[in-house]
Amino acid sequence: MINMDDINEKFDLLNDKNWLPADYGLYFKPGKIKFIDVSNRTSVRDVVKAIEALSNDERFGVMCTSLTDRDMQLLRDKKISYITNNQDVMIFSDKEINQVSKQRLHDFDLKKISPTLLVSPSSFEIIDTIFKLPKSYLNVSPTEFSLKFKLSRPKISKIMRTFMVRGLQDLRVALQRIPLSWWIESFNAPITRRKMTPFKNARTRRYVFRSKTSIDQFCERVRELKDQGIDVEYGGLSYLKILRSVRMDEFDLVARSDHMFDVIEKFDLRPARKHELHNNIFITSVDGNLESEKFKANIENSFEPFSSLEWLNPLRFLWGIQECESRVQEEREYLLGVYFNAITKNNN
Repeated sequence: MINMDDINEKFDLLNDKNWLPADYGLYFKPGKIKFIDVSNRTSVRDVVKAIEALSNDERFGVMCTSLTDRDMQLLRDKKISYITNNQDVMIFSDKEINQVSKQRLHDFDLKKISPTLLVSPSSFEIIDTIFKLPKSYLNVSPTEFSLKFKLSRPKISKIMRTFMVRGLQDLRVALQRIPLSWWIESFNAPITRRKMTPFKNARTRRYVFRSKTSIDQFCERVRELKDQGIDVEYGGLSYLKILRSVRMDEFDLVARSDHMFDVIEKFDLRPARKHELHNNIFITSVDGNLESEKFKANIENSFEPFSSLEWLNPLRFLWGIQECESRVQEEREYLLGVYFNAITKNNN
């Protein structure tokens, strides 16, 4: 009888040296398995057909943001390994062992922590910075790290204590193991609104452009306002429009309350009437400067599709999209999955 602990020890799933980045996804050395990076918008069944069509003895797996129960059953039936963003790993071993081993990489009880531990302006700033840095840059003390990037040292300590890790590299591993479902649920938690301003709230006002405005014209005017020292930033819908994720006849902005007149004048706006539902822009005013909202990232976005947003923090912006419309929420959840997949794949 085969001991499953021996199998898990053989695979050593937690050892980063066992995973090699590849143009198709990841190569798992102990099992000699090619894990194909599959978008959650791609049919798993189509990928399975492609794998079955390959006439060789190679073993394959899929890595995906999420899988349905039906998808996982199909993969198990076909003896195809898989990895999901909630850190479930199903490894089908070689012919010698002829067994299936499953290891849940994250056994920390996330129900014990408040969403605001990780879903807050200072936390998003810390998490995004840790994720984007190469591993070699995380071999420093938390104090040195916080000073270099002007991050909250108390918040770093609190997160590390909660996850019971000693170093920044271990912290990143712990953060990467958090299921996507937890992030989505926490992003929607009302308690997080005490710390941040969503892109639509009671202070949001709706205006109309006096002339038709394209996304390129809109972005150019925002740049001009910033160059003039006007404290303004894209809103969530504008963010999605720049990513070409949604097609909507609406824009939005966040502006410092005492700069609202300059914004209205620059965009040549007037208040929208009740029946005017096209060519609109929603503007949310914020008291004081926008720096406290932590819209900016410490490290530029270099991976798609977020590279077009340059220095904006994807986590902060995706949280701020609190639209009730289903297609907007679906897009936000999709982009969250893309973000965490890209972070995992691009960090070495």
